[in-house]
Amino acid sequence: MGIPVRMKRAKNLVAIVLDSKEEMSGKLYNRYETEPEEFSGINELIHLINGFMDSLGAPGQMYKYRKFRKTKTINKKFDVTRADKVHELTDYIEEADTSKTFAILIHTRDKATWQGAVYNASKQKSSTFKNEMELINIIKKF
Repeated sequence: MGIPVRMKRAKNLVAIVLDSKEEMSGKLYNRYETEPEEFSGINELIHLINGFMDSLGAPGQMYKYRKFRKTKTINKKFDVTRADKVHELTDYIEEADTSKTFAILIHTRDKATWQGAVYNASKQKSSTFKNEMELINIIKKF
């Protein structure tokens, strides 16, 4: 079956390789950087993916959060200014032989949540989600 075509072409495709499903720790890969970002917990994973989406500007947030005072941003900024991809992320995902490798494609960020699809490399199975909690539950069930 392989990765769905829509995922292969998407510039905002990310891959995660989990060290532990229980603790949700592991590494986040994108096609613009050679080294993965490590995360230890669901919160860090969500902030890393949000930072990557913000850096790309895609998919755009439907609304901006209000700020009443200056606050420090917690989302990491990624260097996505390159015209070309550093590597083909889908090749890495398809070659992975672990049940802990997932491709995540976020279609929209509406109502302060994500909507998209997640693909499990070892089971060659794709599933859609409507918010972050559904994404996490799908990953844990795979």
